[in-house]
Amino acid sequence: MPNTAVLQADKDTFVKNVEGNTATQTWYVTVASKTSRGFDALEDLGLPAMNSNHPDDFTIQLKTLTPARTKDSQTLWEVVGNYSSETTDDDSEDPLQDPTDVSWGHSSYGVVADKDQDDASISNTAEDSFDPPLEKEVFRLQVTISKNLASFNAADALAYVGSVNKAQVQIQGLLVAARSARFVEWSATKQWRNGTSFWRQVQRIEMERDQYDFVVLQQGYNEIVDSVKSPIMVGGKVASSPQLLNNNGAALAFGGTPKFGTFRVYEETAWGSLGLNL
Repeated sequence: MPNTAVLQADKDTFVKNVEGNTATQTWYVTVASKTSRGFDALEDLGLPAMNSNHPDDFTIQLKTLTPARTKDSQTLWEVVGNYSSETTDDDSEDPLQDPTDVSWGHSSYGVVADKDQDDASISNTAEDSFDPPLEKEVFRLQVTISKNLASFNAADALAYVGSVNKAQVQIQGLLVAARSARFVEWSATKQWRNGTSFWRQVQRIEMERDQYDFVVLQQGYNEIVDSVKSPIMVGGKVASSPQLLNNNGAALAFGGTPKFGTFRVYEETAWGSLGLNL
């Protein structure tokens, strides 16, 4: 970090009173970018450490540093430090020692219901799908893990968000089968507290009862017979609605058991080293 802080001695204040002296000091800090924020100015190495003594009075300590962008320049910040002898519970609190917060919840969404709880196809007595199709509400368990970190690796977030667990993993005491959990958020916000900059990281994971695979009813307008694809004929005419297919791609015989195809569409990543079971 740079060392650009310049003390503005003419803005210093010092007040003596029976309950304890108070004082302020002001610095001008130059940051590298016009888009920099207040915590960037507070990381300047020229600023004193939190709870350090006032240079002229060792009985009072630096309690707060407050940054404000100056009107004359977008890269120049005015930082005001307040000294006092007051002690608070937060004075020695290190944000990196904060406990990890864990919360549980759920999300819900609607999907087409093409099979029942016994995995039987949902269709009418003529073996046609309902039009419009039936829908059902699906619930997913969610866990949100929030913790403070000294640094944040955006490459990890890029690698994992949107992916599913490649192997069985334990998440906050819950054993989750492979491909049954998915990262839906991996974010972080830079913060500043008690003279320490840190990142507040949030990881949110959703879990399925089954797996994050697409299970689709095998049906269509064409069939494959003797390695040749051709339109399915019904009553001597080309089928006007999707027809059920068997596992070989041919039209399913009337009364046959409907077939479903399973597709893996989400990237699978290894979660074992992520420390999700705190």
